[in-house]
Amino acid sequence: MRIGALKNPKTIPYLEAKYKDEKTKTNTQIEILKALTHQKSKAAYQKIIELLEYDLPITDKQYDITSLFSLFDLDLENSKELFPKIFQFYSIKEYNKPTLSLCNSLFDKNLISPKKISSFKKMVLTNAKLEYKRVVSWKEKNIKPEEEMDLADDISYETAVDTTVAVAIDGDEEDYNSEETSAPVDDLINYIDLLYNFQSDKDTDALFQKIKGLDIPELNVELLRLGVVNDKISKEEILSTLENEKTKFATILLLHYKDKFNLLPTLTDDEIVESAILSFENLKTKDSIEFIEKRIETKNNKEITLYFYKFDKTSSYRKIKNTYIYTIAFLSEKGKINPLAYKIYDKKKLEDDDDITKRINAITNKALNEEHRRATFEKNIDRMNIHLYDEY
Repeated sequence: MRIGALKNPKTIPYLEAKYKDEKTKTNTQIEILKALTHQKSKAAYQKIIELLEYDLPITDKQYDITSLFSLFDLDLENSKELFPKIFQFYSIKEYNKPTLSLCNSLFDKNLISPKKISSFKKMVLTNAKLEYKRVVSWKEKNIKPEEEMDLADDISYETAVDTTVAVAIDGDEEDYNSEETSAPVDDLINYIDLLYNFQSDKDTDALFQKIKGLDIPELNVELLRLGVVNDKISKEEILSTLENEKTKFATILLLHYKDKFNLLPTLTDDEIVESAILSFENLKTKDSIEFIEKRIETKNNKEITLYFYKFDKTSSYRKIKNTYIYTIAFLSEKGKINPLAYKIYDKKKLEDDDDITKRINAITNKALNEEHRRATFEKNIDRMNIHLYDEY
C-alpha cells in the first residue's frame, strides 16, 4: 500500500481503521502492517504491535508472515518497539521462527536487553531442548555408528562457510553447496543464539554441552562464533577447533576478525589453504590430497596467489574414484594471503593421459582473463557485520 509512505498525521489512523474493519481480509491486514513499516517511526511500530494484539493475522502461507518480519528486520531501530509484547506470539507456529530471528537481530545490534523477554526464557529453553532431540533423532537415522569418526563425509559445511561470508576476488559471490545431506540445525541455531544472550545457568549450560556432544560442524562453528565475539571462549578451546579439520577454516575466518590470543600469525599460508580445501570439498587429511604448485599473478592491479592441488574423491552415490585438479586463489597482502578474499574455480577432472602443466596453464589463463559482471556485496557484508563487527 503506497499510502504507508505518506508522512501525514491521518495515515496511521486511516490504516488502523481499515485493519479493524470486520470486512478486511487477512491478506489485506498483512498488507496494512507492511504499509505501517514504511512510516519508519516509533509511533507506527507501536501501532503495529497494538494491531497484532487486537487481531493476529493467521495465514496458510508462511511467506506472508516471513515477508512481514523481513520488513521489521530492515528497520531494527524502530522494530525494538515490538518487544517484549511480540514474544507472546512466539508459541504460534507461523510466528515462531520469525520472532526468534528478529529477536536475535535486535540482540546482535544491542537494541534490546535480555531482561525484556526474561519471562519467556523457560519456554524458550524447553523448546530448544525439544529441537535438540529432533537433531539427535536425525543423527541417529542418518549417521551410522561406524561412521561417527567420518561425520564430515555426511554433513555439509555450508553453514560454516556462510557464517563468515568470505569475499571473492573478482567481486563474485561463490556458492559452495555440498551435495551431501545437511543436518537440520537452523532452528536449533536460532535457539542457541537467543539463549546465549541470557545469563548463564545450569540448565542452559547443560544443553550447550549436549549440543557440543553431537559434534555436528554447523553447531560447533556457531558455538565457536558466539564464544569468540563475546569473549567467552578459552585459548585451549580455540586451539582445539584449529586442530579439528571440520572446523579449522571456519575458525581461521573468525580469528581474522577477533584474534584475542594472536593465533593467526602461527598459521602458514599453505596450512590455511589446505584447511579451506578440506572444508569446501568435505575431504579428510587421510584422503589423497597433493600440492602441485602455486603461482603469484596480478589481476585488476592486485596480487593474487593461485594454489593448485590434486586429490582423489569417491562419489557418494556411484562409488567411483576420480582425480581432480583443484584451484583456489587468494588476495595477497604484505606477503600473506587474506583468508577472507578468495575465489574457488571449478575443479577439473584429470584423465590418465592429461598433461598437468598444460591443464594448469589453461586454468591460469582463464582465471586471469575472464571478465565478470560487477557484483555488490552490501547485503552479505551487512550480515557478516551483525555477527562479528558489531559485537565489539
